[in-house]
Amino acid sequence: MEKSTLKLAITLIVSLVYRLYYELWPFIPFKDVNSGTFLERAAAFRHNIRLRNLLPIYVLKWSVMFLFFTITIEFFESIALVYVGLKVPFIVLASVSGVLAACALIVVLEIVVIYAFLAQAAKVEGQV
Repeated sequence: MEKSTLKLAITLIVSLVYRLYYELWPFIPFKDVNSGTFLERAAAFRHNIRLRNLLPIYVLKWSVMFLFFTITIEFFESIALVYVGLKVPFIVLASVSGVLAACALIVVLEIVVIYAFLAQAAKVEGQV
Protein backbone atom coordinates (compact mmCIF):
# COMPACT_ATOMS: atom_id res chain seq x y z
CA MET A 1 0.00 0.00 0.00
CA GLU A 2 2.89 2.35 0.66
CA LYS A 3 4.29 1.78 -2.83
CA SER A 4 1.02 2.78 -4.45
CA THR A 5 0.85 5.97 -2.38
CA LEU A 6 4.39 6.90 -3.39
CA LYS A 7 3.62 6.14 -7.03
CA LEU A 8 0.46 8.26 -6.83
CA ALA A 9 2.40 11.14 -5.28
CA ILE A 10 5.07 10.99 -8.00
CA THR A 11 2.40 10.86 -10.70
CA LEU A 12 0.66 13.87 -9.16
CA ILE A 13 3.88 15.88 -9.01
CA VAL A 14 4.77 15.03 -12.60
CA SER A 15 1.29 15.96 -13.81
CA LEU A 16 1.45 19.27 -11.93
CA VAL A 17 4.81 20.08 -13.50
CA TYR A 18 3.43 19.33 -16.98
CA ARG A 19 0.34 21.40 -16.27
CA LEU A 20 2.46 24.33 -15.10
CA TYR A 21 4.61 24.02 -18.22
CA TYR A 22 1.58 24.04 -20.51
CA GLU A 23 0.00 26.98 -18.66
CA LEU A 24 3.11 29.19 -18.77
CA TRP A 25 4.88 28.44 -22.04
CA PRO A 26 2.97 30.04 -24.92
CA PHE A 27 4.64 28.34 -27.87
CA ILE A 28 3.40 24.77 -27.34
CA PRO A 29 0.24 24.92 -29.53
CA PHE A 30 2.09 26.62 -32.39
CA LYS A 31 3.54 24.61 -35.27
CA ASP A 32 7.01 24.80 -36.80
CA VAL A 33 6.91 26.65 -40.12
CA ASN A 34 10.50 25.80 -41.03
CA SER A 35 10.07 22.09 -41.70
CA GLY A 36 8.11 20.13 -44.25
CA THR A 37 7.04 20.78 -47.80
CA PHE A 38 5.87 24.16 -49.03
CA LEU A 39 2.22 23.26 -48.46
CA GLU A 40 2.92 21.92 -44.97
CA ARG A 41 4.77 25.11 -44.05
CA ALA A 42 1.94 27.24 -45.41
CA ALA A 43 -0.61 25.21 -43.45
CA ALA A 44 1.49 25.56 -40.27
CA PHE A 45 1.73 29.32 -40.83
CA ARG A 46 -2.04 29.64 -41.24
CA HIS A 47 -2.48 27.51 -38.11
CA ASN A 48 -0.19 29.89 -36.19
CA ILE A 49 -2.12 32.90 -37.48
CA ARG A 50 -5.36 31.37 -36.20
CA LEU A 51 -3.83 30.78 -32.75
CA ARG A 52 -2.36 34.28 -32.39
CA ASN A 53 -5.25 35.38 -30.15
CA LEU A 54 -3.92 33.13 -27.38
CA LEU A 55 -0.80 35.26 -27.02
CA PRO A 56 -2.24 38.28 -25.11
CA ILE A 57 -3.24 35.93 -22.27
CA TYR A 58 0.36 34.76 -22.02
CA VAL A 59 1.57 38.37 -22.11
CA LEU A 60 -0.61 39.03 -19.09
CA LYS A 61 0.66 35.94 -17.24
CA TRP A 62 4.32 36.76 -17.87
CA SER A 63 3.78 40.44 -17.04
CA VAL A 64 2.35 39.44 -13.68
CA MET A 65 5.37 37.21 -13.11
CA PHE A 66 7.67 40.11 -14.04
CA LEU A 67 5.86 42.36 -11.60
CA PHE A 68 6.06 39.70 -8.87
CA PHE A 69 9.80 39.21 -9.32
CA THR A 70 10.37 42.98 -9.37
CA ILE A 71 8.48 43.32 -6.09
CA THR A 72 10.48 40.47 -4.55
CA ILE A 73 13.70 42.31 -5.44
CA GLU A 74 12.59 45.27 -3.33
CA PHE A 75 11.34 42.97 -0.60
CA PHE A 76 14.60 41.05 -0.25
CA GLU A 77 16.68 44.21 -0.42
CA SER A 78 14.65 45.85 2.33
CA ILE A 79 15.02 42.77 4.53
CA ALA A 80 18.78 42.78 3.86
CA LEU A 81 18.93 46.39 5.10
CA VAL A 82 17.01 45.59 8.28
CA TYR A 83 18.80 42.36 9.22
CA VAL A 84 22.44 43.21 8.67
CA GLY A 85 23.63 39.82 9.94
CA LEU A 86 21.68 38.06 7.18
CA LYS A 87 22.57 40.52 4.44
CA VAL A 88 24.32 38.10 2.06
CA PRO A 89 21.52 35.50 1.70
CA PHE A 90 18.90 38.17 1.07
CA ILE A 91 21.09 39.97 -1.46
CA VAL A 92 21.54 36.63 -3.24
CA LEU A 93 17.76 36.13 -3.23
CA ALA A 94 17.29 39.65 -4.58
CA SER A 95 19.81 38.89 -7.33
CA VAL A 96 18.04 35.68 -8.27
CA SER A 97 14.75 37.58 -8.37
CA GLY A 98 16.39 40.13 -10.66
CA VAL A 99 17.55 37.44 -13.06
CA LEU A 100 14.08 35.86 -13.07
CA ALA A 101 12.49 39.28 -13.66
CA ALA A 102 14.82 39.86 -16.61
CA CYS A 103 13.92 36.45 -18.05
CA ALA A 104 10.21 37.18 -17.64
CA LEU A 105 10.62 40.54 -19.39
CA ILE A 106 12.42 38.86 -22.29
CA VAL A 107 9.60 36.33 -22.67
CA VAL A 108 7.03 39.17 -22.62
CA LEU A 109 8.91 41.00 -25.37
CA GLU A 110 9.20 37.81 -27.46
CA ILE A 111 5.47 37.15 -27.18
CA VAL A 112 4.60 40.75 -28.11
CA VAL A 113 6.85 40.67 -31.18
CA ILE A 114 5.44 37.33 -32.33
CA TYR A 115 1.89 38.57 -31.80
CA ALA A 116 2.60 41.73 -33.81
CA PHE A 117 4.12 39.67 -36.63
CA LEU A 118 1.20 37.24 -36.74
CA ALA A 119 -1.36 40.05 -36.54
CA GLN A 120 0.28 41.80 -39.48
CA ALA A 121 0.36 38.53 -41.42
CA ALA A 122 -3.34 38.04 -40.70
CA LYS A 123 -4.09 41.49 -42.13
CA VAL A 124 -2.12 40.71 -45.26
CA GLU A 125 -3.91 37.38 -45.75
CA GLY A 126 -7.30 38.91 -44.93
CA GLN A 127 -7.92 36.84 -41.80
CA VAL A 128 -8.62 39.78 -39.54
